[in-house]
Amino acid sequence: MANNDAAADERRARELSINALQRAYIDTKSIDLEFEGGTVRLKGRVSSRAQRELAEEVVRVACAPRAVDNELHVASAPPPSIATDVA
Repeated sequence: MANNDAAADERRARELSINALQRAYIDTKSIDLEFEGGTVRLKGRVSSRAQRELAEEVVRVACAPRAVDNELHVASAPPPSIATDVA
């Protein structure tokens, strides 16, 4: 019974976290959430450092885990194109 309760709690926490991330306009297609022993691990890519920090805070508020292990990487922006004059 305890395993079923833990699994149900994990499903609820995952749903709450994903919904909260989407409401914060964070693209969840490139984020994986892993739950283990009260810790949430965020993996994947986000577009900015601000989104990385926001994702962690949103998960903390949404499901109140014991800890958040933020392993999100900020996607590198392509270098700006350099215009060259060809004479």
